[in-house]
Amino acid sequence: MKHVILWTAAAAFMLGVFETAILSHFHVLPALPDLIIILVVYIALYNGTTAGLVAGFCSGLIFDFLSLAPFGLHSFMFTVIGFLYGMLYRKYNVRRILFPLFLAFSATLLKAGLLFALRFLFGQSIQVYSMMSLSFWFEAAFNTIAAPLLFVLLGLFPSAFEVQEP
Repeated sequence: MKHVILWTAAAAFMLGVFETAILSHFHVLPALPDLIIILVVYIALYNGTTAGLVAGFCSGLIFDFLSLAPFGLHSFMFTVIGFLYGMLYRKYNVRRILFPLFLAFSATLLKAGLLFALRFLFGQSIQVYSMMSLSFWFEAAFNTIAAPLLFVLLGLFPSAFEVQEP
């Protein structure tokens, strides 16, 4: 499992840099896709809760360093998401197109719900989504569209992102 976590950290760093340094400069987009959340969902689905927890925490730490959010915010969210989606390990055939679409959309909704709960607990320093805003729904749509593409891309490297059982 150690190599999966190392590859996940490297992929999270590259996806985080891609989001913050490249995609953020496209002013045409009203919102950015959250590619790291899709990575965490993928790792959790194909490796279980333990790998999902660790991958979520490590990916969140990396994204916390790259973003302006309060330190630990993404670590917490991605850890919870990694655990919850890791519970689906070996329960469904996720190598289809529709399942990644649904998972990415539901992960975006879960992220918005977690942010709302954290703002309720910790106050105004946590910025939440407005569920009626266009930017939230654009992010949800971008995540939904990007999920099958990222699942296929990560699936090209099963030895790097999936624990090989003996």
